[in-house]
Amino acid sequence: MHEFSAQRGIRFLVQIDLPALRDFRVGWKDGPLSSTKKLERLCSFYRFAHENKWVEEALARKLKSPKVKQRPTFPFTHEEMARILAAMNSYLEHATPSGKNSAHRLRAFVLLLRYSGMRIGDAVKLSTDQINGNKLFLYTQKSGVPVYTVLPDFVIRSLDANPASDGDSSVLARDREAGRCC
Repeated sequence: MHEFSAQRGIRFLVQIDLPALRDFRVGWKDGPLSSTKKLERLCSFYRFAHENKWVEEALARKLKSPKVKQRPTFPFTHEEMARILAAMNSYLEHATPSGKNSAHRLRAFVLLLRYSGMRIGDAVKLSTDQINGNKLFLYTQKSGVPVYTVLPDFVIRSLDANPASDGDSSVLARDREAGRCC
């Protein structure tokens, strides 16, 4: 806004009228979602300025939000999953003995992500007490939303093949020697 105001010779907030504010908004090169966030900040600023009697009206609320088209997220197709798992199988075949443990954990991790729909951060932090039989229940870290799902038996078997070490209760045991997880 500083650069915009300098180009137009505007020195005071009260000099910005609605057409100027619309011109400022048009100059944004961001996508719709980022523009929406910027507009929210601008509206908050103008609301603050209005509450403090710096301007007569919170003009930014008269600007329309851009239309954000939500693209649905689809799971991998059967063919894509087959290629991913095949790539991991080739890694397993060529891995060193210590690398084979990591390859097994990676496979379990990918299967868990695919069949639970969890975020990566939630999957990494998943503990054994959150799975009862083949039922998974947890509250997501990011939004606190409860997740309840039934995992296929082959996913449970893959997770069970990675026993925790050193009292680690995570489903995907940490590789203590390499200092890596999964």
